[in-house]
Amino acid sequence: STDPSKAYRAASVLATLKAMDLADASSYGHVLRACATTAASSVDAGDDDELRWSTSQQTALKIAMGLWKDLDSRAMKRRTNDDDDTNEENGKSDLLLSSHFYTFLLRVLGFMPASKPLEKDAAISKAFKNCCRDGMVNAHVLQALYSVASKSTCGELLGDRLASQAEGAMKTISGAAILAQKVPDAWTR
Repeated sequence: STDPSKAYRAASVLATLKAMDLADASSYGHVLRACATTAASSVDAGDDDELRWSTSQQTALKIAMGLWKDLDSRAMKRRTNDDDDTNEENGKSDLLLSSHFYTFLLRVLGFMPASKPLEKDAAISKAFKNCCRDGMVNAHVLQALYSVASKSTCGELLGDRLASQAEGAMKTISGAAILAQKVPDAWTR
């Protein structure tokens, strides 16, 4: 869908599901996907980065950042309480952050205005470092990182050796998959 309000509508559905205690990992994933594709499909024509950053992109970014904060706090609780990762009230497993979440999150972060490079690089770095910590790095995450991060940020996050190999590898998913095999074992599960 190219509807510029799809991220907002998806977040509304998620809020309803959460109120009914029916939200699951898939529910969150659909909202992040809506945010990532809203941002990608809402770029207006023009050379001025600030003008191209449309209202729908701003909304998608705010929704995604709120979702990330919620999911990351749940993941933090899960990491600090490894003995019991279920919700005692209803027996549901707590939500786990997946490579899909990080791929979509990185794509949304890529639409932060280029006029704020330090803020953008910091957000991308934090998301990728969390992805590494959670062992969710794969070819799709690497492609998303490479498509949104500056060369210097890629170099800092991947290390110069991997970053130099990334330029050619990221053109195809099979190239990204080969590069994904070279990341530290702790970054994958």
